Amino acid sequence: MTAIFSYVKDDIAFIAADTRRGILGLTGVATKVHHRWSEHILLAQTGAGAPMTELPCEMTVWRDRNPGLVTLQGLAGVFARLHSAHFQRASAQLRNGL
Repeated sequence: MTAIFSYVKDDIAFIAADTRRGILGLTGVATKVHHRWSEHILLAQTGAGAPMTELPCEMTVWRDRNPGLVTLQGLAGVFARLHSAHFQRASAQLRNGL
């Protein structure tokens, strides 16, 4: 289970997450807040490592090709376009034992 915490008040905001990752009884350390959408927008990640990392990585490719997408609305639009296919692919990988 991943714990992600965020706080926003006036012009101050932060996001934090635990660093524990456990898969099939093995545990390790993972960075779960490591995707930067823009100067003011960070993304946190939950889920099974590599399959779930592919979504924010593809999203940043879209952002890099379309600089107008750095807004919150741009982030929401790119996520809406890409998340379903990534979720289906990640779910299939997990069902098949990665």
